[in-house]
Amino acid sequence: MDLEADPGLTGTWKDKEGDVSFTFEEGTEKQYALVVKEREGEEEKSSEFEAHLMRLGGSWFIDFFPKNNSGEDEFHRAHFFRGHSIARVELGQDSMQMAFLSASWLSARIEEKSIDTPHEKTDGSLLLTGTTEEVQELAYFYANDEEAFADPLSLERTQVEEDGQ
Repeated sequence: MDLEADPGLTGTWKDKEGDVSFTFEEGTEKQYALVVKEREGEEEKSSEFEAHLMRLGGSWFIDFFPKNNSGEDEFHRAHFFRGHSIARVELGQDSMQMAFLSASWLSARIEEKSIDTPHEKTDGSLLLTGTTEEVQELAYFYANDEEAFADPLSLERTQVEEDGQ
């Protein structure tokens, strides 16, 4: 399970409605800096992540890990869990399918004790808090389970305007 770098991932990807965008910039050590922007009505929220592209078996995945919000106050940081999110990815030249690990599927597996990956439940959300290796192992094991990675998000590469046009 090796981390990979793919120059095809860098750039900005948006959904058809333009409600969400993922901007990947190549960083160091096969790590990407990722900014996710989500729009709800007139409001836009932005989040920063470390992202790693990896090949597990015959599938590609992106592991998202939130960057520390150093600008936030101490109280906020004390209540901020840093957990992994993982998505199975199919990358084309100008399109990407990204299917995140299903929280309801994962909750059901944890309840029946068939998965023991370290996690935290907070505000109704389930966060994977295990090591990168533990999260990768989980993704590898369930890579081809369509219920585990349901409802893929279709994204298109946005073209950068040339010459300020």
